[in-house]
Amino acid sequence: QQCGRPGHRKIDSHDWQHKRPLPSAFESGAVLTASCWTERYRLLKGSSMVTSERLQCVNGDWRNSLGETSLKGLACESCVQVGATGYAGFDQRNEQELYFFNRMALSVYTELGMIKELSTVAQHRYCLGKAEGHSMTVIASTGCPAVVVPLVTAKSSPETRQFKLIPDDFAFSDADECLKSRKPTNETVAGLQHVTCNVSAPKQLLLPAELPVDMWDLHIEADERTQDLHKGYSSYCGTS
Repeated sequence: QQCGRPGHRKIDSHDWQHKRPLPSAFESGAVLTASCWTERYRLLKGSSMVTSERLQCVNGDWRNSLGETSLKGLACESCVQVGATGYAGFDQRNEQELYFFNRMALSVYTELGMIKELSTVAQHRYCLGKAEGHSMTVIASTGCPAVVVPLVTAKSSPETRQFKLIPDDFAFSDADECLKSRKPTNETVAGLQHVTCNVSAPKQLLLPAELPVDMWDLHIEADERTQDLHKGYSSYCGTS
């Protein structure tokens, strides 16, 4: 006994060029796995949701685990994803991708030193890190781990982000801290602070393009506390 090619979609329904052609016939006992496009649909078997379904060739018919022929009893149903507060605004501006930007962890650092000295052992990278109190600082190292997640919030504009610090245990909570801009005073230069996150605080909404300027202010402050960092070297500011 042999089974013919299973039929489900019209051949011109969409682009099939990335698919491999099926053989013209299958031996009895052959198995195919059926699934739905996971980004848009979920496979329902009866009233239960499953990831995939096995179709087996039995006496010239394709049988599924429900005992039905072909894909009877199975359906690809559309998914509904519920967004949190703030998604509607991005949807109205056709900027939905920004809503899902909140999972990208960033490493923030500067590099000071001559190009030939930027080796794997020289500590020419200065990582963004916490200092005493609520201040941020730059810490010399050979490499800088990811320290912040730039969040798109209901209060942020398309250009601004709320930068949440990544906890040491990677366990986020309501007590998490975010970066806050600090205005210059007679005693200190401008810079960054770490405070409890508040989506309604304007000073926690920062422009990513201004982070290099903030990092330079932290260098000036660190220079005044410890050693002379402003030598005749080239400097490179950036994020990764």
